[in-house]
Amino acid sequence: MRLAPIAAAASSAALLLGATAAWPQGEPARLPNPFGDPFVQATSGSSCPPPLGPAYSEAERRVEAHSRVERGTTCWLAGLCAEPNAYRYDAANAMAAVNALRAEPALATSAI
Repeated sequence: MRLAPIAAAASSAALLLGATAAWPQGEPARLPNPFGDPFVQATSGSSCPPPLGPAYSEAERRVEAHSRVERGTTCWLAGLCAEPNAYRYDAANAMAAVNALRAEPALATSAI
């Protein structure tokens, strides 16, 4: 009879249940960067840990999603944006900023 896998599974389930019960009940779960916003550390000359990216609760994500769609569509319909999603520009803008920061010798020992 093979009880070891059953015991291991039961132990894992108990650990997961205990961790879930220990989660702060008043705090909604945070979704790390649900929109895929560009978030990159440009320099790492200092020993600071990389900062955390944006995080939203599910309710905050819904509100932000509505606002993002509205802004992007309005810009596109007004003929001010080539893309119907104004946030499609973010990745290219972020990389241009990162490249400029990394090219600056004075910032080589910083953590940005």
